[in-house]
Amino acid sequence: MAQIAGGNVARVAVVIHAPLTSPDPQSKSPSPTKVPPGSVLERWMFDVSGFPPWPGGADGMKNWNSAGGQKHHDDGDDSGAEAGEEEEGSSVGAPATETADTTVNWEDVDEQLRGAVGRIAHAGESLDDLPDRCTFTVAVELREDGKPPIGHPQPWIPSQPNLQPASESRREKGKDLGGEKTTPIRSVEAGPLFFECWLEEGKAKDALRHEKGKESGLRSSNS
Repeated sequence: MAQIAGGNVARVAVVIHAPLTSPDPQSKSPSPTKVPPGSVLERWMFDVSGFPPWPGGADGMKNWNSAGGQKHHDDGDDSGAEAGEEEEGSSVGAPATETADTTVNWEDVDEQLRGAVGRIAHAGESLDDLPDRCTFTVAVELREDGKPPIGHPQPWIPSQPNLQPASESRREKGKDLGGEKTTPIRSVEAGPLFFECWLEEGKAKDALRHEKGKESGLRSSNS
């Protein structure tokens, strides 16, 4: 969230990977597949490159509430009222709301987000079942001018080359970006806030689909 508030993020991806190990042949899990362990099956994409930087960054966002102002601590005296009058219209970390183009209707934002979550849930329900024991990672693609987070401890690590986008230092994008099939889900626009979400189904998932089709064909011919 801190990176998004700072305007450093272009996209966020929730990446679904195939199981890291093949299932035990004696188990009731699906039979082992030819898909390499850890292959990318799905990428749930959220393009937030249209998000404006939040004034004051992550700290400014923490000190702001959707009710319409910066958070203030009540010390029980009258000095807070005077301070509030002095800070009116110039709160630290407060987004500009003077013009219609920059005004954020937070009720509209909540409604749009609920609609997006509903569409994502519907899209997930309509997909083929994934193998048991799949794993997932969360990947953050920075803007060209975005600075990677540094510090210790470091919760973020560079993604694998197959999931890295093209850049000035890297001419070709990773082979698992884009997927075999792309399904648009929803675009959300509320004031200056805009993002898109879509689903990318990888080549490995397409290979799984073909394997299941062959298995079904063999079972029907042997019956």
